Amino acid sequence: MVTQQLEEGRRDAGLDQIRVEQDYGRALASLVDPARFPDAAKLFASPVFAAPPENLADTPADREFDFGLELILDGIAATIENAA
Repeated sequence: MVTQQLEEGRRDAGLDQIRVEQDYGRALASLVDPARFPDAAKLFASPVFAAPPENLADTPADREFDFGLELILDGIAATIENAA
C-alpha cells in the first residue's frame, strides 16, 4: 500500500524515485519522537534514505556480485555450447 502511494505521489509530483524516498524518510523522521522511539528515530536519521552512489556498480560488494554473476553465466554459456 505504501509503495503504491509513494509511486502515485512521485508520478503526480514529477519527482524521481530517489527524491521521493528521501522526502519520505525526512517526513518519517519529523514524526517520530526520539524520546519514545529512539530506535525508529535513529533509523530515520540514518543514511538508509540517502541517495545511492552515482555509479551503483562502483562499490566492492557490487563488483563482487558482478564478477560472480559473470562467472556463473560464462559457465552456463559453456555448458550450452558443449551440449550443442
